[in-house]
Amino acid sequence: QCVVFTIIGMAVFGLSRLFRCKPLDPGLKEPKRSATGALLAVGISMSLLFLLMLRQRILHEGATGSDPHIKGFKDLAVQWIVLALYAVPAAVFMVRNREPLRSSGISKVNLWQAALIGLGLALFTFYIEPGGFIAKIGKVDSRACATLVFYAFVGFGEEFLFRGYLQTRLIAQLGQWQGWVLASVVMAMVHLPHRA
Repeated sequence: QCVVFTIIGMAVFGLSRLFRCKPLDPGLKEPKRSATGALLAVGISMSLLFLLMLRQRILHEGATGSDPHIKGFKDLAVQWIVLALYAVPAAVFMVRNREPLRSSGISKVNLWQAALIGLGLALFTFYIEPGGFIAKIGKVDSRACATLVFYAFVGFGEEFLFRGYLQTRLIAQLGQWQGWVLASVVMAMVHLPHRA
């Protein structure tokens, strides 16, 4: 998996250079305060998510792993809670510190480039899965669509919290490479309970 994610990361980096993505000015007036608040917000979010995961495991009689138990769209209710747990602590700190929305990566800057890169990688990933493109389209049902929505919630929440919110602040405080590395390490560490 590390090799696959490294290749994806390199592809995203290369495509962002090819499409001439511009750096985003986050507009942070107090980077040190913002970075400290971001680490605290991530800690709060992850603690609450851990408690929610623990509750779900107890309800599902100790099932391990991070595979969702999705049979249809009604099973997505908990994902609204997960999305709120990703976003609310960060939003509280942003409002309290009067930080602009663009400081969390939500901006029109590079929007079409990001959409093209994301769509291209999604289609590529879908294409390389076994079975061929047409065979996979024929197997799409409501459970598959609900699972896609489930992972979209998870993906959006994680990208908002770790890449948009935390990484932006760590880069403003520590510098580009150091911010990238620390944000990546924090994101990797919070995924360890999923593997237990």
